Amino acid sequence: MIWESLKKLEDDIASELFISVINLVIYFCTEADNMDMTGNGIFDKISESLNDNGREDALFKSLAVNNDDVKLAVVKCLFVVPLDELDIAEIRQIVAIVSSCKSISSGKTELVLSTVYWICFKLANEEVIPGE
Repeated sequence: MIWESLKKLEDDIASELFISVINLVIYFCTEADNMDMTGNGIFDKISESLNDNGREDALFKSLAVNNDDVKLAVVKCLFVVPLDELDIAEIRQIVAIVSSCKSISSGKTELVLSTVYWICFKLANEEVIPGE
């Protein structure tokens, strides 16, 4: 129910709040990916907990917000989500973002799409580059 109302959300402050929360998730996912360098497992545990509690589902639902900056934050976050935490249904949803774009020249659609293409590149090369 609450997610359906996001389509009508056009408040700049609320959009900034979404972006800030998404940026926090980006931070935890990035630090979890850098765990080998920091030696701190807390970020990996937080990333796993976010995954177990529907991180990607919330991100996909946030795409309904009528704000290009929120959409860009969502795909940037999906880009840093550890690949082993994405399941096939989530990968399908990532690819579906491409078909949901109406006009590549409007707003930040081009940046959103280019980030989706980079996510697909990472997924396609996951087995080719061991350890990444």
